[in-house]
Amino acid sequence: VVAGRARRITFMECPNTLSAMCDMAKVADLVVLMVDGCYGFEMETFEFLNIAQVHGFPTVIGCVSFLDKLKTSKQLKKNKKMMRHRFWHEVSPGAKLICLSPILQSQYRASDVLKLHRLFVTMHTKPQAWRRTHSCAFIDRHEDITDPELLAADPNCSRTMAMYGYVRGHPIKPNQTMHFPGLGDFP
Repeated sequence: VVAGRARRITFMECPNTLSAMCDMAKVADLVVLMVDGCYGFEMETFEFLNIAQVHGFPTVIGCVSFLDKLKTSKQLKKNKKMMRHRFWHEVSPGAKLICLSPILQSQYRASDVLKLHRLFVTMHTKPQAWRRTHSCAFIDRHEDITDPELLAADPNCSRTMAMYGYVRGHPIKPNQTMHFPGLGDFP
């Protein structure tokens, strides 16, 4: 998403697994932590925040949704206050926590979306120490370029993969091994 003349933002959704959260904590500049307003904070939320702290702690913004399922305004006010204080305790005092208004016609209010947009554009992120010393490859897409004749003869043969993306952090050195989550280290 183009956020200005010299700024682009890439959004990535993080699955609810520990290994994915660890990888995202290493490469993210800004984390938008989505929280269900009816349920509150989940254990995975705190696990992610702890993992992020180990890897340099990127800038974190909280975003609370599904507040329209709360019945009374008193209950809504109480929930917002409790979640704001808990978020400040876990992240930092005064950390941004945006509460999205109820959904109308299957969309959030334009003013709430604009508020989020302004926050993304004006937010200044700090460089992480982990990223300055490690290289990280972000893979946009991958292709299997194994010879089709080899695949026809043996479907379980060794495959050749081409990966497209970009490198963030420290430049990759020649003959350096790269770690692919769930697969291992490869030259």
